[in-house]
Amino acid sequence: MAASAAAGAVAAVAAPGRVAAGVAVYLLAWATMALEPPRVGRPACMLLCAALAVVTGAVTAEEAKAEVGRSESIDTLALLFSMMVIGVFVNSAGLATSIGKILSGRRASSPTLFLLRTVLASAILSAFLTNDVTCIFLTPVVVRASLERSLPTVPFVLAIATASNIGSACTPIGNPQNMIVRALSGQPFSSFVARLLLPTVVALAIDAAALVVVLRLCMRRAITPEAPPRDPPGDPAPAPAAPTGDCEAGVRLPALLG
Repeated sequence: MAASAAAGAVAAVAAPGRVAAGVAVYLLAWATMALEPPRVGRPACMLLCAALAVVTGAVTAEEAKAEVGRSESIDTLALLFSMMVIGVFVNSAGLATSIGKILSGRRASSPTLFLLRTVLASAILSAFLTNDVTCIFLTPVVVRASLERSLPTVPFVLAIATASNIGSACTPIGNPQNMIVRALSGQPFSSFVARLLLPTVVALAIDAAALVVVLRLCMRRAITPEAPPRDPPGDPAPAPAAPTGDCEAGVRLPALLG
């Protein structure tokens, strides 16, 4: 009884420390995901944060072993880590830039076609590289391509965000949630895709139609000239400025000739 009471007291004292360590490791992981230190990459940063979680006591070694030992956990973690590594190599090899140029097409090509290509590419890539990886390496190149063509970036960013989530729902490897569902249900890969293919296509068509409307509204707003500000009521109209230089000569010459 005394030993168990002492262990409980130690656990109660250590609980705030574990919470603080967990929050610190989480903030570090969040910062590395947002900033991505150069020459390190997100996979290495996440691996370091996982090790720090055990070293700092946020998670005990026994808890880590028990969690990783579960079949659904190890499958999901291994697949996510592998996809992050693939994403880093795809980005460093310049493939993302090439994809951005292909999606953008020629400068004279239709912006709507550029948008639809972005929707389709985001959906297909997320189905096989996960939605997280797709958003991470596709967003910068698509935004850069839209800016080079003087197009509004909002519709294209929305296209990546929405289409990558819709496309990722079609396969067990599209997102972490699907990985867990597939591991717990034991659903075969082909059966999983067959059941979700039609809903994914329908949702993607609705998404594309809505994004085309958003693109046209943004482009219409961008080219609509702003109305000049009206003078407050009661204020006298400003006197016209006296002509100078060439303008002055152009005004006086007809008078002299007449």
